[in-house]
Amino acid sequence: MKLPWFCFIFLFFPYIGYTQTGVQIPKSAASGSHPRILFSEADEVLVNQMVVEDSLFRKMHQAIVAESEKLLDEPIPVYKVTGRRLLDVARESRRKIFFLSYAWRMTKDDRYLRRAESELLAISAFPDWNPSHFLDAAELTMAGAIGLDWLYAGLSPESRETIAQAIINKGLLPSLKAENNNWLAFENNWNQVCNAGMVFGALAVKERIPDLAMNILRRSVRSVSAAMQVYEPDGGYPEGYGYWAYGTTFNVLMISALEKETGVGVIPLNDGFLKTGYYLRHMGGPSGQNFNYSDNHPVMPLNPAMFWLAKRNNDPELLYNELKILRESRHLHRVRELPAAILWAIGLRLDQVNEPRELVWVGKGRNQVATLRSGWSDHALFVGLKAGSPSYPHGHMDAGSFVVDALGERWIAELPPQNYHSLEKEGLKIWRSRQNSDRWRVFRLSNFSHNTITINNEPFVAEAEARIQLISDRPDFMSCATDITPMYSDDVRSVRRGIALINQREIHIQDEVQLRSRGNINWKMLTAAQVLIIGANTAILTQNGKQLRVVFDLPPGIRLKTWSADPPAAFDEANPDHRFIGFDAQLDGSRRYTFRVRFEAVGASKERAIIPIEQWPY
Repeated sequence: MKLPWFCFIFLFFPYIGYTQTGVQIPKSAASGSHPRILFSEADEVLVNQMVVEDSLFRKMHQAIVAESEKLLDEPIPVYKVTGRRLLDVARESRRKIFFLSYAWRMTKDDRYLRRAESELLAISAFPDWNPSHFLDAAELTMAGAIGLDWLYAGLSPESRETIAQAIINKGLLPSLKAENNNWLAFENNWNQVCNAGMVFGALAVKERIPDLAMNILRRSVRSVSAAMQVYEPDGGYPEGYGYWAYGTTFNVLMISALEKETGVGVIPLNDGFLKTGYYLRHMGGPSGQNFNYSDNHPVMPLNPAMFWLAKRNNDPELLYNELKILRESRHLHRVRELPAAILWAIGLRLDQVNEPRELVWVGKGRNQVATLRSGWSDHALFVGLKAGSPSYPHGHMDAGSFVVDALGERWIAELPPQNYHSLEKEGLKIWRSRQNSDRWRVFRLSNFSHNTITINNEPFVAEAEARIQLISDRPDFMSCATDITPMYSDDVRSVRRGIALINQREIHIQDEVQLRSRGNINWKMLTAAQVLIIGANTAILTQNGKQLRVVFDLPPGIRLKTWSADPPAAFDEANPDHRFIGFDAQLDGSRRYTFRVRFEAVGASKERAIIPIEQWPY
């Protein structure tokens, strides 16, 4: 085929900063037959065997085939850009093609092949794959690559040619243009998703454009290393749970596809990336909700990348939460990468996963977070503490915010994210994080919506960063703390927050605050429970027939109150199912104030003296 002139420049002068130096990809990656991406013909035999032998494998397999049966009657996609994005269309097509292609490979039922072919030809006929928002192009390139490669033997020569040309002209070639590929230098999920899409596309059509394909593979291998560095040193992911699922899954898809094709480890795996499964496991609360800081939903769907990480670390315990989700979930058909979970789980014994032993996790990398728990049962106590900076990707002004689980419920919560388009269509530029950016006008992104302390009604300092200190992992007094003083103006001398899980029975939140002059503080936490305030300092939270006592140890004269969580601006999303509980207080600058909140099961409460955080037992 004839390539545009700029491709020849790329072949000889790869993208600046992403040259071939140090990137070794075997020449075998530029040749070979189909199928070759993730799922070889030999793997079909192994999957069939596991489906027979393992009930959880069988559940995933049956979910894909059953959903593929329903997809036979689904309409083919249409080109519909919403705001800046074609992303909803791209993601749904990728899910359909992934499922239908797997179903055809495993059942040889040509109905799945023809329906997938219709989907592939429909997206190939789109005028473009919306390269200005390159996530869309990357997802559609991956969809086309999976369909072309996995269905190759059943597709007509005409269909193969049409799909291949779409991958090249609407995915790979647009990625060479500078206006479309700023993600090459990013360190967030865009880097991972876009590079993975390009790797899949290059592998699918490499026999047609071997030189260009090889250069795209080299470019992506170099580029993705920047995104993988953010997991250092212990696996924490700055963008939070849901974006971990997005970015890490695509990163693993890229690693796995290249290893499958070349037989070697093309992408270096740093320690942080290999440890990241432990981060994700600890972010899952016993309530079935995750610690959803930043722009993340609290739901916990199945995470296919965890199967790859469990195998790579030779640690099936990484799958503890995933297998619970797998056993209980009725929504596996919504997991777009479910076929990859099956492939990555080959060789794992899903019926032999023990309960994890670690009860404390503290991240030391970017956008730090910590969790403490009494155990891994559904009714365990769980508390998560957020530090970090609002300036990280998808960040909020949430330093010091926390969540609490007990009795199988999420009692203290974080709001789910608001749809980005609903804000962008109002003209808000929400992707800038400087102090006076539109982003901080959005209620649920600012400190005014989070479980933290606001002083003098001022927003947090956007460029500031708070870090977490592990104090103790003793079973009788697990604790950590964060100094969130940098989040405030110079009027604030010190604000420190500690969390403790005592005797695996009580959760304490303790704050030590000192101002430089007289000022107001607003202390709040968000709950979906019904709240009954008893006296000046005790609240009973009721939810789904369960109750939790919350006792506030406060200076005299301060009383608890509740108030609406609905935001002030018309562009903000309402929150009728949640309310705040907390207090306002006028503080002078002559002393340090200590506020403590205790969460305990309803019943007799044991009084405990307040100990300064610096004297908490080690």
